[in-house]
Amino acid sequence: MLNEILELMEQEQIFGWLGKEKTQSLVRNITNTACRKYDCNSGEILENFTDRFELCYGCLADSKDLEDGLCEVCRNDMG
Repeated sequence: MLNEILELMEQEQIFGWLGKEKTQSLVRNITNTACRKYDCNSGEILENFTDRFELCYGCLADSKDLEDGLCEVCRNDMG
């Protein structure tokens, strides 16, 4: 559901108004709250958005070096 909300926000160009840093902060806060309080999955929330936001779904760090949504550190931890 939250992924669909991000899609709607993207369609309305909200992230363009916010800019990169505020967008990353907002998305981190949404994802952290959803995962902590409601047992959501960050990978599902950020599906198709990790590159757009330059956020790793594993640790939510900002990174331009993403592969399948994961930064180098998270890729190494999983491999």
